[in-house]
Amino acid sequence: MTLETKILDIIEGRKKAPLTKALLGVMSQCYRAGIFAHHFIYDWVLPSTKLQIPVISVGNIVAGGTGKTPFTLYLAQAFSPKKVAILSRGYRRKSKKTVIVKKETSPEECGDEPFLLAQKVPTASVIVDSNRAFAGHLAQVLDADLVLLDDGMQHRKLHRDIEIVVMDANDLFGREHFLPRGLLRDSPKRLKLAQHIIVNGVRDEEHFAKAQTLIRFYSDAPITAMELIVENSTKLASKKVAAFCAIANPKRFHNTLKTLGCDIVRSMEKPDHAPFAQDELERFANLAKGAECLVCTEKDAVKLPKNLQLHLPIIPVEISLSPTFGKEHLERRIQEVKQ
Repeated sequence: MTLETKILDIIEGRKKAPLTKALLGVMSQCYRAGIFAHHFIYDWVLPSTKLQIPVISVGNIVAGGTGKTPFTLYLAQAFSPKKVAILSRGYRRKSKKTVIVKKETSPEECGDEPFLLAQKVPTASVIVDSNRAFAGHLAQVLDADLVLLDDGMQHRKLHRDIEIVVMDANDLFGREHFLPRGLLRDSPKRLKLAQHIIVNGVRDEEHFAKAQTLIRFYSDAPITAMELIVENSTKLASKKVAAFCAIANPKRFHNTLKTLGCDIVRSMEKPDHAPFAQDELERFANLAKGAECLVCTEKDAVKLPKNLQLHLPIIPVEISLSPTFGKEHLERRIQEVKQ
């Protein structure tokens, strides 16, 4: 069990560790102070770089697993035929140089999420750089019509024209504590700056109404719920599967499989963005007694070893998003940008 998993168990109440929880609480206050200082500096001291083309930030106030990247993908496809540039930090990539993702680029060089975005939206320019302002200028040079800033809410160096915040209906406010005592990476008060709020994981109209009520304490922005759709559900429905993933929210992945009627006979989780080696996948497959196949997310699939051969097939779960409640708000927003 990794340190990340142990802390998550404490945050979510599965493990009682009062002393550790108290220490995390102190660290949480330090993190909160750092975030406040970061925003104060950009609000009152440092300028943000403004581009000559629209910048749309897709971010969140809770660490990991809210669905930012799938929604960025949704927007990139929705804005077609405009020329879209997607800017990403490329979290946990091995290279530190600026990368414009091309066919020959590897996931290790650019990061798994930028690599996946480039695969899914081949017409978009996916630019990876920790300095999003520099990447934004590069997007202009590449003649982009607009910029999508993936995971951009805390990145204040680049001015954004539209701030979109993605939230998880099942944990809107990250267990009510800042990292590492909870999962908040930013204050809920910053929701007042959002022009649009996207809520994933909504079960029904009543669930959406409850989420709306809580969000309205902080923001009057239009709210749209997104439904997760499994595009290759017929390949997975009612199968006995062994699931492996390296994502921020494995529970959501497992729940998606269960909604398809899958029987998860074995599972393996690693920290977000971590790769899987061939030998560990071979051991996992050998231990998956009764499984008809191995399943993983698309983000994990792009990092699989080349020429991997196992006695069980690997089926990546292919997902997309579709708006449900508040659909008209999102459609209006997209049309405004496209005009």
